[in-house]
Amino acid sequence: MTSSSKPLRWVVKDVLPQSAWTDSPAGERSSDLTPLYVIRQRGPFLTQADTFHDHWEMIAVRGGAGTLSSPKVDLREPVVCLIPPGLPHHEISAPPLDLIWMGVRGRRLHGLDHGTITTLASSELSDMMERLWLFAKMTPGVIGPELDAMAALIVARFLRLHAGESDSGSDRIERAIRLFHERLAEPHSMIQLAEQLGCSPSYFTREFRRRTGQTPSTYLTGIRIQSAARLLETTTMAVNEIAEMTGFADAFYFSRVFKRVMHTSPALWRNELKESREKRGQ
Repeated sequence: MTSSSKPLRWVVKDVLPQSAWTDSPAGERSSDLTPLYVIRQRGPFLTQADTFHDHWEMIAVRGGAGTLSSPKVDLREPVVCLIPPGLPHHEISAPPLDLIWMGVRGRRLHGLDHGTITTLASSELSDMMERLWLFAKMTPGVIGPELDAMAALIVARFLRLHAGESDSGSDRIERAIRLFHERLAEPHSMIQLAEQLGCSPSYFTREFRRRTGQTPSTYLTGIRIQSAARLLETTTMAVNEIAEMTGFADAFYFSRVFKRVMHTSPALWRNELKESREKRGQ
């Protein structure tokens, strides 16, 4: 499509079911902020057609590289973009690109700039988007209020980080999060890590919980399980190999933690995803 062609209105197909809210005690979506969809796609993006939508959309890059046009934005992990309603754009990537999209609406977004795509490079936000996607994909039933809360936390964190809020405590937590991601397979002593960051273990744990809502150990376990889930889905590696690559001492302990977090075993997770792809003809 040429730059003079009329952009197409994007129609959402994989919407989150309304019953996830109507059957809950609240009975309805949050007017403050609610997710409309959380979808993921891996592969090349070759279309040149601009599209737009009537809601805000957040995109998290989980792997690969590409471009968001227009205006031009480089899409590389861990970039997260917030796209306003009505703004024409499209993704371009010849090599595989792994993206998670979240459509949102609500009064919390009122007053934001409708003419600009806002971008951040944040592994923390990207991980939060993946946790939301996994939760929406794998958890059945009346989960609407939880989806609202998770989406609101993601948007609030995005806006705060974009506003440039930073202090020495925040800098330490960012360093710790980076270290967890860069050295996922290595053992981590929270006492030693606090010493490396120049603070006491109690202060480190308190600040980490304030920033992320989780203790350092719980956060580290979460990203290890996320990484393991991706490897189970995208590789044929044995469970014991994946356990070692993601920082678990042995396959038995890994399977026990995986089942506690994901509510299924690693083998069943892999089989369920395989059956789901086969049903979709992928």
